[in-house]
Amino acid sequence: MENISIWKMLETVANLVLSSPFFIITLIVGLILLFFMIFSIVKNQRISKGLSIIVWIFLLLFIVFRYNDYLYSLCDNLVNNIFVQIFFPNLATYIIMLISTVIIMIYTIMKKSSPRYLKVMNVLFPFVIIFLFILTLDKIVNLNINIYEQLTVFSDKNLLVLIELSMLIFVVWILLLICIKIVRKLIQKSSNKVINDFTNNDQKDVESLEL
Repeated sequence: MENISIWKMLETVANLVLSSPFFIITLIVGLILLFFMIFSIVKNQRISKGLSIIVWIFLLLFIVFRYNDYLYSLCDNLVNNIFVQIFFPNLATYIIMLISTVIIMIYTIMKKSSPRYLKVMNVLFPFVIIFLFILTLDKIVNLNINIYEQLTVFSDKNLLVLIELSMLIFVVWILLLICIKIVRKLIQKSSNKVINDFTNNDQKDVESLEL
């Protein structure tokens, strides 16, 4: 692979942008959008935030309509590749899954504010995954399988089951964590709203008594 300098990369991008009026207009609109987003963050104004959201939605719809056929094909291939990586992962995917498992487990144990049920879940799932990894590793050693050749790894039915089950459990675990995170955020937001409403009502009652 050719080693390309950063200046050559920037020059290539500039040439691509200048090669079409569409890219120039897209860049200008993007810079305007970026300005409004930064302005809304600095000034904390709802109008500019709303305008930024509207522009983002417009750009997204424009991209969807312009590249409709390709995006459909891309999403279809992406979904297929996700399922392939879950049930037939390569070595890199499997190692990343194991590293992520250990990191999540250690982070949850070390974090004191984590709920007890979350700690139990984040210890239980890693235990199962790591145990399946031990079985997988033992199977690979006993069968003297070349792990760098994917077809060879999946040639043994028992090994295939162990790997598929490990990935499936990991995916279910991550989805559960995401769902729990969303539910906790919604509950926290609802609780804060109730507390704020209660506080505001108390203040109004106090002011009415003072009058």
